[in-house]
Amino acid sequence: MSARATHLKAAAGIVLATTIERKQMSNKTSFKRLALTVAVALGLGALASGPSNAAITTGSTFSISASTASITAGETATATLTGTFTSITSAAADSMAVTFVRTTGTTDGGASTLSIASSVVDTAAVAAYADPSSTLSWANATVGSLVRAKWTFTFGSPTTAGTYGYTVYPTLSNGTSPAPVTFTITVAAKNIKPSATFSKVGMTSPGNTVLFTADSSIVVPKGQAAAAAVIGFDQKNSDNLAAVTGTDVFEAVTAAVSGPGFISLNGGASKVRALTTVAKTDTIVVWADGTTGTGTITFSTTSMSTWTSKSVAFSGDLATASLTASKTTTAAGNSDTQTVLRVVLKDAAGNLYTTAETLYIHSSDTKVVNNASCSVTVNAALGYGNCALAIVDSGTAKVKVANFAFGTAAASLPTVQVVSNEVDVIIAGAPASVEIAFDKRSYLPGEKAVITVTVKDGLGRGVADQAIASLFATGGITVSPALTSGTVNAETVTVSAATHGQGAIKYTVNMPTTGGSVVASATGGTGLVAAGRVAVYDTVTVINPAEDAANAALEAAQDATDAAVDAADAAILAGEAADAAAEAAVQAQETAQAAVDAVTALSAQVTKLVAQLATLQKLLNRVAKRVGVKS
Repeated sequence: MSARATHLKAAAGIVLATTIERKQMSNKTSFKRLALTVAVALGLGALASGPSNAAITTGSTFSISASTASITAGETATATLTGTFTSITSAAADSMAVTFVRTTGTTDGGASTLSIASSVVDTAAVAAYADPSSTLSWANATVGSLVRAKWTFTFGSPTTAGTYGYTVYPTLSNGTSPAPVTFTITVAAKNIKPSATFSKVGMTSPGNTVLFTADSSIVVPKGQAAAAAVIGFDQKNSDNLAAVTGTDVFEAVTAAVSGPGFISLNGGASKVRALTTVAKTDTIVVWADGTTGTGTITFSTTSMSTWTSKSVAFSGDLATASLTASKTTTAAGNSDTQTVLRVVLKDAAGNLYTTAETLYIHSSDTKVVNNASCSVTVNAALGYGNCALAIVDSGTAKVKVANFAFGTAAASLPTVQVVSNEVDVIIAGAPASVEIAFDKRSYLPGEKAVITVTVKDGLGRGVADQAIASLFATGGITVSPALTSGTVNAETVTVSAATHGQGAIKYTVNMPTTGGSVVASATGGTGLVAAGRVAVYDTVTVINPAEDAANAALEAAQDATDAAVDAADAAILAGEAADAAAEAAVQAQETAQAAVDAVTALSAQVTKLVAQLATLQKLLNRVAKRVGVKS
């Protein structure tokens, strides 16, 4: 019996039971029970019913990570597609596949890669696997399990700019499908046109690497057979890039010469006045054509119609020479005797003359510098060549160079006589003495100081630049008390006019932190002549303001004490003088009283005597009167 028949029979039994019961119940109650019975029967029927064929349930989804992308030709655009569904039966029956159709653009833009491929599957919830019948299909063998599948859409290396659109369709194995998605790719053309702003031309002498940071100054003789210069190119686009997605930024370069000179491609035998490069790595080689002057090579490409130019000077015959000295003093045996004299040679047009030329030194004192020849080749980059000095002994001399030897007979002189200006040179003798000197006579504690060691020859001239072994005896220079920092104890020194002054070397130190005298001393070593091996020194003072202030205060206090003692002594003397004065006053008073008393007594005696005289006069008058004498 089928399941449906069984269910119906059961329902019929329920109905029968209901009928019997209805006889025992009221009509209203019987109606309610009948309705409940029908509902139960329908529910049992629904539980027993099911699909006759397996099918994927609804609720499946399909999405894309990005619906648009913008790339440059040659690049690749990708998008991730994600689909979900619930598996009902085995993997072979329940699956999802994807396909795509181009809806915008033509011929897929020349893309070399256009596909949808399975990618990593999200297995965090379920273990999805590929349907053996298609690498684009995914399913799950576990009934009722969620399947989350992923695919990668790849649009790679297109060659044609434009817009390309694709619609991607998911398909479930039961024939139903979620909504499709679209992927639109915008392809921009490659920026492979060179830009004059960033593209450069480099020029150098043959045998050197072409650099694009700075140009070499090229000057060659007009008749030089070897190549004069090599020119290379560095083309970049407006983004300052030399290549874009695997394609070089390059356009053929057209070069043309105006003025003297020829050019050839990559140094080939065909020497022409104009040519066009073929490859990005091509170079242009410049050659002399036997004429004097400056040749200018101009360069252009399709995109850079006015790019840039380079110049090469072709010199004529030697016409002028000028002389300078890189330093005023040197010494016999010094390596710089080969390079002290610098010679600038030029043709009549003022171009550097770079052909090797034999010149002759004319010396004012052959006991110091000999009249000798030297070979001079002007370096175009430096702008000068060197003439070696033939030193005889120490002293001073004026020298010049010419294209003929000193004392050459008039009949043997060259047709064009080239004579330079004179320069003074000093040839220093052997180191004979050494001096030590601070740069100031007083310092603050710890202050920076410079100690200069000066080495002179027997005539008192600073010696030439050189390393002097054992200038000082063992121990070198000693500074007492000890310096805060810095050292000057070298026994072997290197003197350098450019760095420290002629025949000098300088040491930067920091003075002691305490006040007082500081002495730098040393004894000349075997690097000096015997007479110079004596003790030398210099003494300076470190002034400590705090210490000086304390000493001044102490001295002031002592002076105040002395003044107080002097004041006390003066007070005592004043008291003694006052006592003496008082005693003298008493004595004077006594003497005065005695004088007064004496005067009083004398006055009394005089008064008495006057009275006696008056009495006597009266007496005499009476006598005279009696005797008849007239008064």
